[in-house]
Amino acid sequence: MGEQSAGCSGSPKTVTVPRRDLPVYLAVLLREVVSTRCPHLRRAMDELPPALDPEERLAVRQALTDELCATGLGDDDSPNQRGMNLESLIDYLAR
Repeated sequence: MGEQSAGCSGSPKTVTVPRRDLPVYLAVLLREVVSTRCPHLRRAMDELPPALDPEERLAVRQALTDELCATGLGDDDSPNQRGMNLESLIDYLAR
């Protein structure tokens, strides 16, 4: 299968995520996750909405999903508050 995985790599084309207000606490969480899991995309987070190509958006959504699995679930596997915030960010980037 010649497809490239949705890792933290990108191409030069950019697409701006549609403008929607993002609460400060979610913007901080988005920057935290990107800085940790996709540091090369950190600069794209300086402006909201971020200008990302489709592969970069997918990579950020995957990083958010990985973070959700790692830190956003309680003992019963239901989302904790961090998990609900991460889900909100995944939805934000999916539109």
